[in-house]
Amino acid sequence: MNLERYFKELIALPSPSRDEGKVAGYMKDKLSSFGYKFNEDSVGNLLFYKDLDGEKIMFSGHMDTVPPAVNARMVEDDEKFFTDGTTALGADDKCALAAILSTAEEYDGNDLIILLCVAEEIGLWGSSKLTKEFFSPFDIKQNYIFDAQKRV
Repeated sequence: MNLERYFKELIALPSPSRDEGKVAGYMKDKLSSFGYKFNEDSVGNLLFYKDLDGEKIMFSGHMDTVPPAVNARMVEDDEKFFTDGTTALGADDKCALAAILSTAEEYDGNDLIILLCVAEEIGLWGSSKLTKEFFSPFDIKQNYIFDAQKRV
């Protein structure tokens, strides 16, 4: 599993709201290499899939981060990743993107689709632009949204 590698690679890519191009390109390259095709809507939201047939489970996340995560300075110890205190880390939502990539890489079924939205950190802008037609080829039975954090 490449979870940590994906996370580190994603953290190195700046992706403030409405400037997610580098992360979008990274996700397109990785998921395409795992056999996924994608559709892109007019605002840049991405929907990845392997085929159109059958019921689908959807994983959702977003590609943008808050502006203080641009040029994130990550530090790690034996237990966690964190910043040096001068930047935000951008783990919201790059941690989710890394988990989605790791799952997609290992998963050999065709029933997983992946939705990645733009500009969520500025008031859920990207998801507010989604249309029913964007999802119309798919029979989506469940959606799991990978966002937010809670320390236990």
